[in-house]
Amino acid sequence: MIIIRLNGGLGNQMFQLALGKKLEYLGNNVQYDINSIESRIDVHNIVKSYDVFDIDLDIANSKDIDKLSDLHCDLCTRIKRKFFGTKKTYYVEKKFGDEDKKIYKLDNAYLDGYWQSFCYFDDCRKSVADMFRFKLLDDGKNKYFENIILSCKNSVSIHIRLGDYCTKENVRDFGNICTDEYYSNCIEHFHNRFNDVNFFIFSNDLNYTKRFENRSNFYVINCNDEKNAWKDMYLMSICKHNIIANSSFSWWGAWLNHNDDKVVIAPKKWINGRKMENICPTNWLRF
Repeated sequence: MIIIRLNGGLGNQMFQLALGKKLEYLGNNVQYDINSIESRIDVHNIVKSYDVFDIDLDIANSKDIDKLSDLHCDLCTRIKRKFFGTKKTYYVEKKFGDEDKKIYKLDNAYLDGYWQSFCYFDDCRKSVADMFRFKLLDDGKNKYFENIILSCKNSVSIHIRLGDYCTKENVRDFGNICTDEYYSNCIEHFHNRFNDVNFFIFSNDLNYTKRFENRSNFYVINCNDEKNAWKDMYLMSICKHNIIANSSFSWWGAWLNHNDDKVVIAPKKWINGRKMENICPTNWLRF
């Protein structure tokens, strides 16, 4: 049995679920620990991926989680860890943004990490894409933007993540990567490459997006709160092309874009102080 811990926001959960699909593809019995998601849902507005996509998960029970994981912080557990180390069945991610092939050889294990690399599921892409099928939009504002996007010859999504990325801790990790210069260069690339380009702006900082409101062929999508953020991801996915931030959220919006001729631009660096060279598919451009 393999138990995967679901943790983090929607994009992070999707990477964890995609890894689970790959492990199932290899013949493993995969179950999920959803305690981190369920315990944080009311406090942090965490979106549950298994509700967004109607995924029928095999949920691990507490007995199996305790047997395979090493998450407790009580005094007895800490003393055991000090003298005997962590449990061998508790496997914490070691290769960030790259494929750790050791996990394919594990039998009974609890996997704790984000597993952010396309390499994990590149050979079972269809199964992953089928798992992440969006619900139909049910409100007028999003349907309005959906119709505009689908009518455009060259629609380009632009994801600008500020908000939570502007806290002191997150600036250290994610700051000064997707700069104004990055977005300007990406926009210029599409203007030089295509005629009749329309840009659709998605951001968690609506004050920043005001600079685009009066620009020709720019549309600001500002109708979704955190609990309905999946609708932003869906709208990104139906654009012909994508400009993403260093964010798993827009990563999935671009990956789920099924346009055979899509052009996706991602930042060269994903996180400060850490190499994540294989987080993006090789045919995506890195600016």
